[in-house]
Amino acid sequence: MSTAACLLIAACIPNFALQEYPISEDQPPKSDMVSGAPEHNGQEFLIIPDTPGIGIELKPDAVEKCPMKPREVETRLHADGSVIDQ
Repeated sequence: MSTAACLLIAACIPNFALQEYPISEDQPPKSDMVSGAPEHNGQEFLIIPDTPGIGIELKPDAVEKCPMKPREVETRLHADGSVIDQ
């Protein structure tokens, strides 16, 4: 989860100000895939994990519970040549 990685980077930056936190990080389908998602202290702060790595682990049955759902990606180019997903 990118939130866990961003949280650790933010903890190392002395002038860090704001970390976006998507609601439902601790609810399915995300909670079916990983354990150890960043916890909210009930007010306005996320708790910095003290576990190894970024603090989350992939659950052993994540692939079975949350199979990949392929989708076709259609792109087109802007006038400046950059690619966009439609």
